Amino acid sequence: MRERQEHEQVDRHDGAEPPASAPIPPVGVMLPDRQEITALLHGWTQTRHGAWFCDVEITAWTLTRLPDREIAEPAPIRFAVPAHRVTPVPDTSYEGVSLRRHPDAVRRLRSPRRAPGPPTAPSEPDPPPEAEWQLHTLGGDPPRRSLHHGDCWIPKSGTPLTAAQARTAAAQKDIAADCTICHVAQRLPAIGR
Repeated sequence: MRERQEHEQVDRHDGAEPPASAPIPPVGVMLPDRQEITALLHGWTQTRHGAWFCDVEITAWTLTRLPDREIAEPAPIRFAVPAHRVTPVPDTSYEGVSLRRHPDAVRRLRSPRRAPGPPTAPSEPDPPPEAEWQLHTLGGDPPRRSLHHGDCWIPKSGTPLTAAQARTAAAQKDIAADCTICHVAQRLPAIGR
């Protein structure tokens, strides 16, 4: 709640009255498990340290228990997504979408040293880094090693690997390639397993 109070509403209308209701256009969202879904973009938020997030909404089903029966009802779910995980929907305008900045980010914007400006539309995803794979080692005797894609959130640390190094590692019998979060088994054919 306190974080929300610290945010300052900033609009794109240079002092003019903002529209009565800001548009809520669709965007593509990449979830942590690499599913791509379409969501509604309620706004952009810049954090104290300058990172941009999108406030998005999807509608899912929920079970509602009534005295005499249970029914499925649509339930809106709003959540924050890092802006680099959101992509534009073709032929969609993002003009006038709500924009909020933390006061510290606003102060930096007004200082002579400028921070990056707000996104004007969802950005294309960043290209994958050179080290697209990680070799993660867990304890045990012998230690268990597992291969993960670079965007997997499971390994907290690991040895970065290029595709060629991952191909070599995947061929070793003592390295697991069974992560269900980053779907490494589905991605391995691309590197020759």
